Amino acid sequence: MGEAVDLEDLLRAAGIVVRPSLVVPLAGGDIADVRRVELENGETVVVKLGRVGSNGGVASDLEALAREESSGLQAIAATTTLPTPAVLGIATLGNRSALVLEDLGDPASVGDADWVEFGRRLADLHAGDVVAFGFDHSNHLGHTPQDNRPVEPDDWAIFLRDRRLLPMREALERLGRADATDLADLDRDRKSTRLNS
Repeated sequence: MGEAVDLEDLLRAAGIVVRPSLVVPLAGGDIADVRRVELENGETVVVKLGRVGSNGGVASDLEALAREESSGLQAIAATTTLPTPAVLGIATLGNRSALVLEDLGDPASVGDADWVEFGRRLADLHAGDVVAFGFDHSNHLGHTPQDNRPVEPDDWAIFLRDRRLLPMREALERLGRADATDLADLDRDRKSTRLNS
């Protein structure tokens, strides 16, 4: 079964019934192949394709990652601070998964003023009312698990330390990818955060 047939079947399983006519690879793709797909009716969508075995995952894991990303995108969209692609569908067939997103346009047309505006909106997103730091469920950053449970006391520096930096430190040490200086710096920052919280 060729790429076009796989993609068409995945799109159909995700609820996109119009056939693809042109597929263009996009930048990125650390955990998935990202493609802009022009459909026969002239509309375009962005599709993130995952493949079982590329990182030892199984089909259910790939679909779970897509659902996590979908949940995060919906939460960002609900803030109305940033343009966020609508999730059009999710599907897994055989050894492939697809997250189908609204196409927000060609990033090549983005200029300096757009980046300034994005920065303002990103600041607005993070300045919103927060019940607690974290999220209603844990998720992943790429293939790296993220624990999103709130911390006590509810403080962004403690959340950053305990839920982001310390797990990264442990993973780097376990994989042998951090030298003694890096680990000492993280430990020093950890002690500093503890003293200041």
